[in-house]
Amino acid sequence: MSQDNNITAEALKKGASKLIDLLRIRTLPIGMKLFGEEAEMMAIKGIRVPTEGFHFTMCQMVGQVRTAGFTLGIRHENTRLNSNCGGIVGLNRPSDTYLSGEHMDGVWFENREAARAHQAEMIRVEPT
Repeated sequence: MSQDNNITAEALKKGASKLIDLLRIRTLPIGMKLFGEEAEMMAIKGIRVPTEGFHFTMCQMVGQVRTAGFTLGIRHENTRLNSNCGGIVGLNRPSDTYLSGEHMDGVWFENREAARAHQAEMIRVEPT
């Protein structure tokens, strides 16, 4: 599969429209791009950024984009710091409390070992 890094906004809009019609989905398809430099991300016309000083989960930010249909620029400091939220998409390395399973022990998983095993299997983008 070839990778075309010069896809236009118009091409993405047409592709999303085709997906919505074909699959009869009820929400907007989204795409993500990891930038090497913040300035390149901020140069995108119409980009929005989360409120400074607030820390959101990636799920919250993806949900906002999916329902509102705007372009959102996210930095590590917009997520829960050193968490899986930024770690999954390559903004940071999760802290040991996440990787050890401590953070999800008894919350999402029955015990620490199950939570740790989940973290070990999670696919993550390597931070740049």
